[in-house]
Parts: sequence; structure tokens; C-alpha cells
Amino acid sequence: MTGICGLRPSAIGVAGLAGAVAAGRLADRIGRTTTTSAAMLASAACCLASPLAFAASPAVLVVVLLVWGAAVIADSAQFSAAVTELAEPRYAGSILPYSSRSGSRSP
Repeated sequence: MTGICGLRPSAIGVAGLAGAVAAGRLADRIGRTTTTSAAMLASAACCLASPLAFAASPAVLVVVLLVWGAAVIADSAQFSAAVTELAEPRYAGSILPYSSRSGSRSP
């Protein structure tokens, strides 16, 4: 395949994995709140830039999609970690599925 169609969804997934690992390490150094806020801002910036990215060259679009994939998974991982750290230990295992589900649930 040529062009943007050649970008495999797994490439965005790998970017997400890299984002989650990098965010975890960064959160340990500078704090979970700062890291999560930065990831959410990066994701929002990619969202706002997406109309321009789709109109730009395929290379620009690929970069935006990879950064977006990394950012959106990075903040999700931080929310899961926060639940396990902040919940009362005897409830952490029960609360985590509800927290994970609420992030992908439509209103």
C-alpha cells in the first residue's frame, strides 16, 4: 500500500505503548498530575490540529496520528495507576474495572 493507507493501526498502537511507558516513567519523576495534564493537552492539541493534518501531506498526518496515539494512551494509563494508588486497598481491584469502563463509555 502507498500513502497514508499503508500506516497500520498497529503502528499507532505501538506509539500508544511507547506513550504509556514514557508517561509512567515521567510520572514517577515529576508527578502523575503534571504528566496526565501534559498528555491531555497533547491529545487536545492533536485533536485541534487534525483538520489541518488531514489536509497536509501524508507525512504530517502520520506524525500527528502517532503523537495522538501516544498521548491518548499515556493519560489513560495514568488514570488507571491513580485509581490503584488512591483507592482503599481492599476496594482497588473492584474499582479499577469501573474506572476503565467509564473512560470509554458514551453518555
